[in-house]
Amino acid sequence: MTKLQLLHDRALREGGCSRADSLGFEAYAQVLAAAVRQTAGPFTIGIFGEWGSGKTSLMGLIQERLKEDPNIFPVWMTAWRFEREQYPLIPILANILQELEESAQGRPEAENRGAKALVDWGESIRNLLKKLTIRGEVGLPFLGKISCELAGAKGPPAPESPLKKEAGIYYSAFAELNKLRLPAPMKIVILMDDLDRSFPDLALKILETIKLILWQPGFVFILGVSRRVITAYLQRLYESFGLQDFDGAQYLDKIIQLPFYLPPTSNKERINNFVASLLTEIDPEYKNVLQGIQDFIGPFCAHNPRTIIRFINNLIINKNIGDLILNDNNKTVPIGFYAVSEILQRRHSSTFHLLYNNDLLSESLAVLWGRDNNGTERFLKEDLKEPKRQVPGFSKIERDLTDSPELKELLLATDMGKEWLEKHEYRKHATELYLSRLIITGQEVPLVIETWRAPGRDKEFKCKMYRVNAFIDAKEDILDLIDEVTYYLHGSYPNPVRAVADRSSRFKLKELAWGPSKLRAAVKLKHQEEPIWVEGEIILLDRSKPGTPPLPAEVLANAQLN
Repeated sequence: MTKLQLLHDRALREGGCSRADSLGFEAYAQVLAAAVRQTAGPFTIGIFGEWGSGKTSLMGLIQERLKEDPNIFPVWMTAWRFEREQYPLIPILANILQELEESAQGRPEAENRGAKALVDWGESIRNLLKKLTIRGEVGLPFLGKISCELAGAKGPPAPESPLKKEAGIYYSAFAELNKLRLPAPMKIVILMDDLDRSFPDLALKILETIKLILWQPGFVFILGVSRRVITAYLQRLYESFGLQDFDGAQYLDKIIQLPFYLPPTSNKERINNFVASLLTEIDPEYKNVLQGIQDFIGPFCAHNPRTIIRFINNLIINKNIGDLILNDNNKTVPIGFYAVSEILQRRHSSTFHLLYNNDLLSESLAVLWGRDNNGTERFLKEDLKEPKRQVPGFSKIERDLTDSPELKELLLATDMGKEWLEKHEYRKHATELYLSRLIITGQEVPLVIETWRAPGRDKEFKCKMYRVNAFIDAKEDILDLIDEVTYYLHGSYPNPVRAVADRSSRFKLKELAWGPSKLRAAVKLKHQEEPIWVEGEIILLDRSKPGTPPLPAEVLANAQLN
């Protein structure tokens, strides 16, 4: 267990990250940085994208470009670090002060004629901070604790309401900042990241700070946010104040003059470049295997860079856990088996559950694909012997392959997919790690499977038949969280996939059985997109109904076929 180096999720240029810009953000960074340099402040740019899509990386590249200009002072801030601050204006100004002082020290006057003016302006900000800090001690980033009072306070302070105190601080800030003027041609660029990860009330305070206080000449703001999340924040906050017709999107549009949406990573070349770049950072053994299926990793992870990193890390962990469970120094399951199992289970679940434990069906599928006499790749159906076409579940799999080119390509056009079909022991071993217990809100909830004899159906099916009931044995509040349960029976059933949405029956499946088999279920929760998987055994019991002792021997004998 030595190949356990995982992929980090740091943004480009963050914390010494030297990862290449494989998503092609550099061109966007150059243009946006040029726009900042040539546009007079105040001005606000919104970098819009979903979580994990690369907003921080793009902002880091913009910051790197801005640092090349001696008259621009980029200040990086992460919004959620202000969670405990009652007045985010104060740490924002403190961050600006710290950046200005560091920049002035690092820029000799010969290279920056405005260095002296910058120091003077920074000193004005320091004095403003002292005036703004409320009575008592307030911790400021980089400055430690400052103990002071509102300017002009004499004697014991009169009691103030929180609302009045906050209004006084912001009014004082606005008045003082209006007196200050950033020396031309200098510009302060505040890059505010993770605003959409803050609590809604803090996000609103930061936006109000930008709009009301820091909207000053020479200031440019670059906000990295999920537009969907931040507008929902605003909508809920203002509705809680009784403003039912408030439009969060319009509010955001009044603050942001340039909305820039991250380019879609669904572009195949772009996301494949990103995956290929990540694979160079992992063990060569893993890289060589995953390269064969890298075209499927991006779509499986919804083309989200962070999700792709997490997927590859999980594969590495599961591969090493699987090798330990196998406990055979001479045998190891390639990482590709875990990748194919995960992709199939999440994107093609019915096909996955028909195939993974069915050796005959997998073998039949493996011989379908090949080249005909003309060298064309296609289904060689005429080469199959008739018994092969009668394999239970074969028709269902064939329909799935026809409906999904991605599924057909993964299983039949890649070496890893074909190995997954043909090497049954490896396939089953890798798959077992993905079949979990059913755990909802921290509670283990059993899938109950009951069986009993159904002698009245024996003659119809010409074998001993049993009734099967399967259901979720949970309390009422847990059942309320479940939307639907999809059961996956053995592939020999004419209709092996059954969806049950009847909550009153505890999502009960009623079926007949003629032999023991595994039963798998996908439990879809109302608040969660991905289902929770659980597996149980159909064990045939010779009893008259659930909860009763076994049937007497003479009854069983009379129930047998002649």
